[in-house]
Amino acid sequence: MNHNPVPDTRPTRLRLGGRRAVALVASAGLAVSLAACTGGQQNTASNEPASTEIPTDPVELSLWTVQIGPAQEALQNLIDEYEELHPNVTINLEYTESAAFSDTFKLRMSEQDAPDLIECSQGNYMGPLVEAGLIISLEPYDELYGWSDRIAEGFLGPSRMSDDGRSLGAGQLYGLPFAGQLTGLYYNREKVEELGIDTDFETIDEFTAALDTAKEAGETGLMFGNLDGDPGKNVWEQVLSGYEDKQIQREFVQGKEGTDLVTDKAIESVEQYQDWGNQGYFYDGVEGTSRADGYALFTGGEGVFALDGNYVHGTYSEAMGDNLGFTLFPRENAADDPQANGATEKPYCISSMSENPDVAANFLDFIAQEDKAQVLWDGGFVPLLGADSVVSDLPADEELLAAWQTLSDVDGMTYHLGWATPSFQSIEMPNLQEVLANRMEPEAFVESLQQNWEEFYGAAR
Repeated sequence: MNHNPVPDTRPTRLRLGGRRAVALVASAGLAVSLAACTGGQQNTASNEPASTEIPTDPVELSLWTVQIGPAQEALQNLIDEYEELHPNVTINLEYTESAAFSDTFKLRMSEQDAPDLIECSQGNYMGPLVEAGLIISLEPYDELYGWSDRIAEGFLGPSRMSDDGRSLGAGQLYGLPFAGQLTGLYYNREKVEELGIDTDFETIDEFTAALDTAKEAGETGLMFGNLDGDPGKNVWEQVLSGYEDKQIQREFVQGKEGTDLVTDKAIESVEQYQDWGNQGYFYDGVEGTSRADGYALFTGGEGVFALDGNYVHGTYSEAMGDNLGFTLFPRENAADDPQANGATEKPYCISSMSENPDVAANFLDFIAQEDKAQVLWDGGFVPLLGADSVVSDLPADEELLAAWQTLSDVDGMTYHLGWATPSFQSIEMPNLQEVLANRMEPEAFVESLQQNWEEFYGAAR
């Protein structure tokens, strides 16, 4: 899935963003049997060891996707290219609308004719499928293709899952991502120049000063529409990443025993978010404005900054062109390494019902190559591998890719808190709205998140 474990109701747009992982030399043409592999996963239908060899007989696979528009076209282009290399292989792209996908994914994957490949969201989708034995471990294919050698663990980690389907980042690899996500600061280039704002922010205090400059000029500093609570959640989680150490956030998401999110830094991040609201850096009516209307306000010239995920990049750049800018959100202290809320797009998982898991894994390896970067970018993705080879003529594209590279160099992704438990966002989003309305104290808000986490993981221990 995208970073939200709730159904994606955003308007059609390019899904740009993310960071590229550390890449080593890829070995795409391996032909090694499981005799050289210690993973031990057997192919479900054939009960044969995993292999990189492609059979010569006709093979038909299905890939289940929720992608639309250019993203779906990019997947089809990759499928077409793969089928040219392997004329005996046919891959059918099976589209399902996002809400229907969320409602039926486990039932569909339980059927004998389940799709061979599925976009398998971290946590909410992957966990139930792992627990029910409906997707296979990719550990043998990781050993055969060397995915762990060319994709940083910070990106593969969220695609690992414990056998009980509850702990993200623990256990075996069940999915392979090929694109990434990050949250950052979009800005109106003309307005920051008119206001004399230097967007190379070194600290959160410097960014807060820029919001104050915007307010003094009669501008809305930070633009979003928070009717459903999700955009405000995106803002706060990035502020959290500006204050808190990434390891605490990752361990919280992964359900590591003893993790406590009720820290001074977490509380300080909520206080900062609440104070921005109290200082008037948002606009009157932000809580009653829809997400789509918030996007339209920003692209229509309202506000100076928008703190959001890369999934809006296409929407913003299409409307604003060269006037759109992008930069990383700063840390509390200038000496701190940059961090961004995000990790990867939905990884792809292989059904335990598949009769051709070797071919399915080979197709995943085919996508996760540096030379597929431009195809992915043109479809609205930022690839984990090869992002530095992407060609684009928009300045915001270049800025986003550079930010991705910067985060890659320091392994600076903090994951999405919503991956922590199935019910997490049902607590986080409405309570954060209460914080913004000054009806809930920051410490009580963080404690509510910790309680949800303890109720979920406590039941499993």
